[in-house]
Amino acid sequence: MRFLSLAVAAGLTLALGACGPEPQPTMPTPSPTTTPFFASDEEALAAAEEVYREYKAAVAEILAESGRDPDRIREYVTGQFLDESLESFATARANGWRTIGEVLVEDFALEFYDSTSSGPEVIAALSCEDVSHVDVVDANGSSIVRDDRPPRSTFSVIFDLADGGLKISSRTIWSVDEC
Repeated sequence: MRFLSLAVAAGLTLALGACGPEPQPTMPTPSPTTTPFFASDEEALAAAEEVYREYKAAVAEILAESGRDPDRIREYVTGQFLDESLESFATARANGWRTIGEVLVEDFALEFYDSTSSGPEVIAALSCEDVSHVDVVDANGSSIVRDDRPPRSTFSVIFDLADGGLKISSRTIWSVDEC
């Protein structure tokens, strides 16, 4: 009988132990996902072009005023390109140079848009620009533009995500005298 009591007690222990709350499955911790800044290449291109045209307007205004108040450019550029731009404006101011006329952006095309970039560089574009209607003059009003200056050039423009939006981090000549 004693054997039967032990068997019943062991069975009840096993049965009651099995009736306890089931262990909850552990949910994997979700890994953060990156939401693309732009929904498409077209949206990225449109945003980059808008920033670039605003940048070109600010540059034209600063240079028409002999490089005065160059900090206006900070809204559009970042990093080393900001430093180079400010230095260029300081040179214009020191020499009394100013521009007359307008640079025409004839074409603006997407080179690449990296929606998965974990770094700041997200957009590269090519800008075809006509400078044939622009003169640079010294303090006496004399042109300092070389006679052999090409009328058109294509620039490679790199945009970074900075301060919650797009800023230009690089602008280099891609090709001269053609677009």
